[in-house]
Amino acid sequence: MLRHVLVVAAAAFLVPGLRAQSCAGGQSFFKNDVLPANPGMQSVSVISGLCEGEAAGCVFDVSAVGSTVNVKSAAIGYIQAGGINGTTAAVNLIIYDGITWSGGFPTLGAEVFDFGSATGGLIGVTSSAINSIDLSGFNIPITSGKAVITWWMEIQTTGDCASGYPANFATDYPTGAANCNVHQKNLIYILGQGWRDASTATVSGFQLCPIYYAGNWLIRSCMEPAGAVQPFCFGDGSLATGCPCGNLGAIGNGCENSIGTSGALLTSAGTTVPDTIVLTSSGELPSSLSIFLQGTTESTTGLTYGDGVRCVTGALKRLYVKSASGGVATAPVGSDLSITARSAAAGDPIPPGGLRFYQVYYRDPNGTFCPNPPGNTWNVSSGLKITW
Repeated sequence: MLRHVLVVAAAAFLVPGLRAQSCAGGQSFFKNDVLPANPGMQSVSVISGLCEGEAAGCVFDVSAVGSTVNVKSAAIGYIQAGGINGTTAAVNLIIYDGITWSGGFPTLGAEVFDFGSATGGLIGVTSSAINSIDLSGFNIPITSGKAVITWWMEIQTTGDCASGYPANFATDYPTGAANCNVHQKNLIYILGQGWRDASTATVSGFQLCPIYYAGNWLIRSCMEPAGAVQPFCFGDGSLATGCPCGNLGAIGNGCENSIGTSGALLTSAGTTVPDTIVLTSSGELPSSLSIFLQGTTESTTGLTYGDGVRCVTGALKRLYVKSASGGVATAPVGSDLSITARSAAAGDPIPPGGLRFYQVYYRDPNGTFCPNPPGNTWNVSSGLKITW
C-alpha cells in the first residue's frame, strides 16, 4: 500500500438513505465523526492512498443500548476531491462483534455479518455522499458491547493504488481535529499488515497520522436493543413520512382515526419458541374489519397507506382477517393456525432466527376524516418486528 498525502475537500454532501443520519424510532445513532447528522457543506479529507483490498473501520461502544443489540443500518462517506459528484465504487460491509487490543494492535471479534457473503453482491457507493445501507432484513447481533463496522474497498472506477484515488473513503478532518492521540476508535486495514489503529498506523516506518490520515472515518450506524418482539412504525410524528392529514396518534400508536382513539396499537403476548404469539390491535373503530399483515422487510421512512403509515414491506402475506370487538382485534385465536404455521401455509416458511414485520390495517369508513387524496377509508396500527 503506497501512501499519498490526504486531500482536503469541501464537499456538499448528498444524503441518499437518511436512515443512517436519522435512525428509526427505538434505535440509537452512532458515529465517531464530528460532522452534523446531515452534513450539508463541510470540509473533509479524502484518504486517497487507501487501495482496493483495504478497509476503514470504526469501533462503537454500544453497551448502553443493551446487553445484545442488533445493527440495523450502516453508512460510509465516499468523497471526491472538490466535492465532485457521480464517481462510483463497489464496496463490501463486514461487521464484527467485539475487539481486543494488545500493544496497540487490534484483534477483531467474531464476524457476524458479511454483505458479500449474505447477498452474493457488493454495495455501490457514489461521490460525494454518505452512502447508507438498510440492514433491517438481517439478524446482526452484537453481544460484546463493542460493534466494529468495517467498509472494504473492492473496485474503484478512477485512479490506482500507485498514484492514488481522487475519490475514496473520507474523514472529518479538518472540520474535526487530527486525533493522532485519540486511540482505539478508528481502524485501517493495510495490505501486508492487517488491521491497525488508524491514529498510530505506520507504513515503511512513517506514521500515517496526520499527513496521510487524520480525523475520524465518516462511518455511521443505527442499532437497537435485541429482543424477540420489538415495536416500530409509529404514527406519532417520529417517522420521515407523517400521517397523511396531520392526524398524529399518541406516542407509540398508529395514526389517529376518525373516532379519536389516539390511533391503534399493536401488541403481543406469548413466546416465539414454541410459537404461542398472539397479536392484538387495540384502539380501532368498534367493529372494524381488520387484516393482520406480515412482511419480510421494513420501510424505515414509512409509506402513506390510507389514513395511516405502513412500514411492513417485502413479500406481504395476509395472515388473518378479523372483525374488531370493542375496537380490539386479536389473532390467532381458537382454531387459527399459529403465526409461523400460517406463514408457512401462505408460502413463507420462517427459519429460526428469521425476522418478520407485522401491522394491522383496519376499516375506517369516514371519508371526510382524511379525504382521498391523501387519505382513504382505512387506517393502520403501529407495528411489531419479531425475531423467530
